[in-house]
Amino acid sequence: MKKALMPIQDPAIAKDPKYQISDFDQNYDFLGETITGKRISSALGDSGGPVIQKINNQWVTEGIVSHGVYDWTTPLPTVFTAVGAFSDWIQNIIKNN
Repeated sequence: MKKALMPIQDPAIAKDPKYQISDFDQNYDFLGETITGKRISSALGDSGGPVIQKINNQWVTEGIVSHGVYDWTTPLPTVFTAVGAFSDWIQNIIKNN
């Protein structure tokens, strides 16, 4: 995995049949735009990697790579799990361990 700037896509595109994203849930997931010409995407082995954003001069984990394309020639979006959707669960695990 390397770093890349990846635009976030409108969740409505997950319903587009050409993308075949049947397991997308906009309550828990968000999409990153695959840029095929620059080979910007997640790839095999990237699952579990972080999506970070700088907020108030601090890096914050916004998501975790769920899945994406495997060959960089297919313009399928990368699916990320939104960490914020699970913040209560994460805090509970930390508190109790």
